[in-house]
Amino acid sequence: MGVVDAIDGIDGSADLVTDTTPPSASGDPGTHFVEPHYVEGYVRANGTEVDGYWRDGDGDTSINRAVEDGGGYLRSNPDGDPSNNLKG
Repeated sequence: MGVVDAIDGIDGSADLVTDTTPPSASGDPGTHFVEPHYVEGYVRANGTEVDGYWRDGDGDTSINRAVEDGGGYLRSNPDGDPSNNLKG
């Protein structure tokens, strides 16, 4: 493998990146749209086991909504201050 191959490999990885500019219904550049998605189960630091679930923004894990069905939600962009995140 030569230097050119390493560089080409790195350049080629850009093809894997998709458009990361999410739609924003509010037009506010400080927010982004979160697509509905599955959250894997995990164990909290205190030992509590949390089962995996579908997060679509409606607050009801028994109904799994795709974007076409009204799923997804606006969220403030991360800035290190959890007190200013958008709420429900």
